[in-house]
Amino acid sequence: MLLRIYLLDRPKLIVEPISPDAYQWFCILPDGEYRGQKTRRYGYLAYIDMANKGLRNVSLRSWRLLLKTIDGKPLELEPLSIPLPEIQFPKSGIVKRYPVLGVKSLDYDGSTMIASGSSTSGWAYYVVQVCGGPEWNPAMKEGRSAGKIVVQSIFGDKSSTQIVFREVALEKLSQMIQGFESIGLDDPIITTQTNIQSKRNDR
Repeated sequence: MLLRIYLLDRPKLIVEPISPDAYQWFCILPDGEYRGQKTRRYGYLAYIDMANKGLRNVSLRSWRLLLKTIDGKPLELEPLSIPLPEIQFPKSGIVKRYPVLGVKSLDYDGSTMIASGSSTSGWAYYVVQVCGGPEWNPAMKEGRSAGKIVVQSIFGDKSSTQIVFREVALEKLSQMIQGFESIGLDDPIITTQTNIQSKRNDR
């Protein structure tokens, strides 16, 4: 009976990219360094909406990005905290500040609680930092790189959405986000399958 009540009353998360053809981007970042060797770095910026279509309020536990390397190995990335992105609209000259999921600011409370029948939206930023052969680079083709955002609630419920990221110039994202080029420099380096698995086990 309790299980039946929970199933009827449980939250139901739905996650979707906002303006898939306009706001889902990746770029090549400046090289980093690991034990005296250069690392290759890639930034992924997603703008997503998460709705709760269930009957119970719910808080989010995580929103991770899943990618694959060139040779098909899985990459699972945690979002990084970033300053609020700012976009200036050319025609009006108006500058709009956008929320970052889970980040509190003067403009947004950063809450990850989603009430029944409501939604929340914001940016999420992820960095891939690799060294070794090119097979460890994230897979990309003709300026596109496919990934999947997986959102999990505190109750363990999951929802996911596929996103195709478009490559944009580093300058574009640097204008949007203060200090963009140096964000994630201290993130773990991905060099082997063991490192990827260890990164998962640390959570």
